[in-house]
Order: sequence, then C-alpha cells, then structure tokens
Amino acid sequence: MKSKKSEKVSFLVFIISNKRIGDEFYLTGLTRNEKIFLVSKGNIKPGEIIEVEDYRKQGDVYYINTATIREKEKEFIKFVKKLIERNSEIKIKENLFNDKLIRSMNDKICEIASEVKRSIFLNKPIVVRYHNDCDGICSAISLRKVIGKNSRFILNKFPYYRKQDMERDLMEIKNLDYEFLNPVFIACDFGSNEECIDSYKRLIYEGFEIIIIDHHPPSLNFEELNINERSRIKILNPHLFGGGSDYTSGLLASEVAYKISGKNEENKKYFGKIISYSFAGDRSKFSYGGEDSKYALVLDYLCSRKSVDEIMDTIENKEEVTSIYTELLEMIESTKGFAMKKIKKKKINEITLILINTDKLVREGDYPTKGDIVGIIHDEILKKSKGIITIGYGKRSFNIRIDERALSLGYDAIDIIKSIKSESKEIIESAGGHKAAAGIRIKEGHSKLILKSLIEKIKERGGMA
Repeated sequence: MKSKKSEKVSFLVFIISNKRIGDEFYLTGLTRNEKIFLVSKGNIKPGEIIEVEDYRKQGDVYYINTATIREKEKEFIKFVKKLIERNSEIKIKENLFNDKLIRSMNDKICEIASEVKRSIFLNKPIVVRYHNDCDGICSAISLRKVIGKNSRFILNKFPYYRKQDMERDLMEIKNLDYEFLNPVFIACDFGSNEECIDSYKRLIYEGFEIIIIDHHPPSLNFEELNINERSRIKILNPHLFGGGSDYTSGLLASEVAYKISGKNEENKKYFGKIISYSFAGDRSKFSYGGEDSKYALVLDYLCSRKSVDEIMDTIENKEEVTSIYTELLEMIESTKGFAMKKIKKKKINEITLILINTDKLVREGDYPTKGDIVGIIHDEILKKSKGIITIGYGKRSFNIRIDERALSLGYDAIDIIKSIKSESKEIIESAGGHKAAAGIRIKEGHSKLILKSLIEKIKERGGMA
C-alpha cells in the first residue's frame, strides 16, 4: 500500500495510551471527533495534548514526524469531553429483569454501565475480581462478554479484598507493557464489607477508580474515607435501594453488561440465562430451579478450576455440562453419606443446631468444599425436619446455614456475626454473607472460642422474631 506524502495540516490529539515497541511508541489518542492511532519516535504520556504538525498517514495510522506538547487548550478539551460522553452514553433504558426494585436501581445501573463503557473506550486497564462461587462467576461472565482487551479477570478466594491480593493487582498493573490513564478495579459478588476499606484507600492513592457490584449487606464505613476517596468508589447494591440479597450480583452485572452490549435478542437471551444461573446458584427466591440448578452446580465447581473464557466455552457445550454434572452428583452423594455420620445435634429453644467439623472431611482444593458440605448436610436434614441451623467449623473458618423456619423465629446469620465481630474483632479476619447463609474466617488458635460464642448467640436469639 502506498503511503500519502508528508502533510502540513496540524491537529490536536489527547493521548490516552502508549505502548513502546522497539524504538517507536504506538499511541492511541482522541481528536475533536474520533479515536485515532499514531506512531511516534518520541515518548508522549497519556493525558498529554499534542499538536501534530507534520505526519504521514498509512491506512488508519498517523506516523508523526513533528509534534509539540500543548497545555492550555480549553476549547479542545471541551470537544474531547463531548467525544468521550458520546462513546460512554447508555441508550438502552429497559431492564432484563423487569421488577419494581430493579427499575428503581436503573439510574445507578446506567451510571455504572457508562463508567465501564467509558473505561473501555479510553483503553484503561480493568481488573475484575469475582467471588469464588456460581454467582461470582456469573457476574464475571457477563462483564467478560463486553470487556475485551486490557482486562484481567481474577478469582477472589476470600469474601473481602485482602491486602496481599491488592498488592498483587497493583504489581500486575505496574508491570503492564503500556502506559495508560487511571486504571479501574471492579469487585463482583464481594467488596461491600468494611474489611476492604484499607485496600480501597491504597488503590485510590495509586490512581484507581473502583466499582463494586455486590448483593451482600454493605458494611463499608465511608466515614473512614475523605471526599475524594468517596467520589472514586461507585457501588451497585440492592440493599442501598431497599432490596435484599435475592437480587444477585450476577443479575446486577448482567444488567450492566446488557446496557453496554446493545439491544438485540441474542444479547437478551445470553444475559437472561446467566441471570437464571446466578439465581439458582444463590438460591434466590426468583430461581426456577430445574436445568438452571444443573448449570449453577457446574459453574460453582468450575469457577475455581478454569478461567472465565474457558468456562464461557464450557457452558455452551450441553454434553460437557451434563457430563460434569453427573460426576459432581456422584461426588456429592459419596461425601454426604460419610458426612452425615459425623454430625452432632443440639436442641436449642425451638430450633435444632447441627454441628460438623469440616476440617475432618475436606482438604484444601477438594470437592465438595467445606461450604458445600455444610449446605449439603443442611439440605439433607431439611428433608425431614424444619427449624434448622447448621454450623460447619474448623481451625480457620465457619459456615452457617439457617432455614426459613429458623429465620421466621428471629435467627439471622448477619446479626449473629455482627455481634461476634464486635466482641472478637482482633480474632476475626473477615465475616459476612446473608441472613440465611454466612461465613467467618478467623486467626488460627481461636476456633473453640468462636464456636462457643456462636452457640451462645444462637441461644440468646431464640424467639426474637
């Protein structure tokens, strides 16, 4: 292809990303009207405005011969902002899950969708961390459908954003082979709890924007953040709109992704099935069960064993899903028979308390997991009895399940955990969940104390409905 001869018509460009290859810099920038690609011999930083004075154009790429850094270009910046806003605009106003609460959240959903769309347009690196269960991976799948390059999707094994994980994310971003504008961190199906505050403050200090898509009851203490820090965190959570945990993170992330992806029947169908899987995985009151529960079990298993892209391919293969599901049922039945022999029962007030030491049943990385086993035992006992609270415990972790009957009598896992946290803050590393299902992670050496406290709190709460 013949290139055009050198031209002298100058124009302004706002640089948004920069990658060095050999002795050249490959740039992406914004003019008054469009995003363009440039190649320069000099290093031009993202955020800088240049006047390209001499160049040659080959295909869609501008090869810069001469350019000058410009500073006071207020009129040009106005045009750039309008270009960004046009490319961040959310035109789809309808929701996939059309109920009163989601309609009340629509402005916030559109705001989050616009922020993600803007970040994609500006080539910002995006780190997505998702909780290690069905709902978490459903959230990640929906976002992966619309977030392509410059993104990292990472499984978050704990229900909060640990300092170690934050530092790992920072290091990975700093080691990227290109320069960029402010990076973005997205937490899916976790991140609304106070244990995340210190990690968020560090990310903001390092220039990050933060988006939290979560359905767990929020306990973030914004009093610990200054005005600038608060403005850099955007939260999408049904509890902030008077809703509850039945509105899953997979639902919320799918609503966001749908608004970015564009309105068509294929997108509606795709995100609709992801929403259904997330409902089934988290046992939402909106779940239809059946085939959705089959996919939910497979997703829950795969989330810690395959990448998001690999899982997206797997769920499109019905035969593979069925094969995995059959194997999982066999593993569950085998474990259930053994686990049921190890349980201890206590009658407390109107409920039956089930205790099981999950450390004696499961090793790290096994399936079913400790949390799965507690759920399996809980469900098995509910076939014959009601008014059940099940606690799985070990050296470092506790998993709690409460059935509908016990909930109606005033037992609430979140309230119980809050009470224990207030008394044993130095022991507890993280705690959270929902009214009917929650977990605690503690420092080693305090398991007996926390188990005793849990039993005492359950005794105290009898008949509080």
